[in-house]
Amino acid sequence: MKPIWAEEYPKLYELYCESNQANAANYFEDFESELRSPQAQSADKQLEVELEQLEDIAWQELKQKTLNYVAVKNERRAWSQLFDILDETKGYHYLKSEGCKKIHFIPECKGSKTPDIRAQCGRYIALLDVKTINVSDEEINYLRYNREHRDNPRLREPGLESIKQRIRRRIKDAVEQGRKQLFEYAERWCPADSPKRMIIYIIIHLDAKHCWTPQDIDNLKTYVSELQVHEKIEIRSHLVV
Repeated sequence: MKPIWAEEYPKLYELYCESNQANAANYFEDFESELRSPQAQSADKQLEVELEQLEDIAWQELKQKTLNYVAVKNERRAWSQLFDILDETKGYHYLKSEGCKKIHFIPECKGSKTPDIRAQCGRYIALLDVKTINVSDEEINYLRYNREHRDNPRLREPGLESIKQRIRRRIKDAVEQGRKQLFEYAERWCPADSPKRMIIYIIIHLDAKHCWTPQDIDNLKTYVSELQVHEKIEIRSHLVV
């Protein structure tokens, strides 16, 4: 018997059907309860729309990558690995908006890191690597402490300026990692004389989200847009606000 959410979320239901349903850590085991949260429901609806807009072959490729993580739950970060892969859909839709064709998700390669997506963009081979900046360990610790000590919540320390510095540092590290993956893959798998577009697409989840002003967010976007790790690397960002 289908769960009541199956018709509204057909792609996610398909993923659930092909995953290990016997594993108690399966993300969809208690999906109905999650949908009671308006925030989670909104995010899941947006994800479903993004998945439904994938071409069929791209959906099959992404699904195969995702199935490995549907039942992988981290004690601190829950199913973050699953959602890091599902975030690749945003990179796919960015390439599509750029007029790229033949957009494919690159399979994971055991023992080495690869970019996430390959496409044809005019005369260029387009390679795109999605980097998701999740909330930091410090933020997780802060939120956990406040849940466990509701009568004596901890004041946020060391403050927003330190949080801004921390997220910039993490973004810079992620960009450098993406640069290495793009160049290593291009050298190994792309013809040496073929013109290439190499893109790092950063998805950012902010610590202390409610503390950021519109100006703070604009400043962070400017910081990302001005990052330069190599003249051949384009950097794009998507802030989850």
